[in-house]
Amino acid sequence: MATLKYNAFKQDRRTRYDCRDGLPSCNVLSAGFDKEGKVWLGTDKGVAYFENGSFVVSSLFDGAVQAMYTDTDGNLWVACGCEVCTCDGNNRQTLDGNIVAISQDANGRLSLVTEKFLYKYENGSFVQWYWMEGAT
Repeated sequence: MATLKYNAFKQDRRTRYDCRDGLPSCNVLSAGFDKEGKVWLGTDKGVAYFENGSFVVSSLFDGAVQAMYTDTDGNLWVACGCEVCTCDGNNRQTLDGNIVAISQDANGRLSLVTEKFLYKYENGSFVQWYWMEGAT
């Protein structure tokens, strides 16, 4: 079950959502916002975004979406298993190991962690990042 909090007409309101509202599952694992301000929720059975009062299931992934991250350019990155892409379906890439986390440092460098390796986003794709290259 997901609970979204929003401020409509300056009244603090909370609404609970579940599978009856379009979520692929009530087991929410991750959340994020896209450039348009849409809320995206990753569940153990796929990902959905909130639009017009209900959730719309995306065809990006149908498995567990364990990580999401909105970068400083407003791109929402979505990770499922060993695959990652932006919420518009672009930049899809398969990595070695299940993706655990996505982040961005103060210099705008996007990185992610799998069960096996650390990756950095460079020239349009994620590449392994070694401690000798400054990964800390």
